[in-house]
Amino acid sequence: MRWLTWSYHFFCLQLLLLHTRSYAKQCPQEQSLALLQFKQLFSFNRYSSVRCRAYPKTMSWKWGTDCCSWEGVTCDMATGDVISLDLSCSGLYGSIPSNTSLFDLVHLQKLNLANNNFNLSLISSGFSRFLNLTHLNLSYSNFEDSIPYEISRLSKLVSLDLSTYTT
Repeated sequence: MRWLTWSYHFFCLQLLLLHTRSYAKQCPQEQSLALLQFKQLFSFNRYSSVRCRAYPKTMSWKWGTDCCSWEGVTCDMATGDVISLDLSCSGLYGSIPSNTSLFDLVHLQKLNLANNNFNLSLISSGFSRFLNLTHLNLSYSNFEDSIPYEISRLSKLVSLDLSTYTT
């Protein structure tokens, strides 16, 4: 009898998960486009970090596919909005200009760009556009100069990692 009860509960859980996935929204097209444009800014450099083995997470990013299924991208299941982007150890080499499409992802809550090589570029004041951001990790990413004061506008920020950041 216990086995039957357990099987019933397991079956119900499977139905619930299937139902939840069927109602999950897909990534809005403008957010997919923003991510693909951001990807184009960089070349892949497997030696971009001595702290981790670089793996190009952006290789799974393809036009015409749901960005919520892309590696490193997490979406809100109800809205489809991109809420987390983890590109740590992705071998990104290049710089992040202030007008990059990355800053169009206004629903971001977590952003991890650690262990990449941003080629001694400045930390853009555009990061201040992420008003919902709670976690920002730019550690070991080869940024240079001072931290823009606009970062102080991120009132929801609870974690900021700028380890090995030099001025």
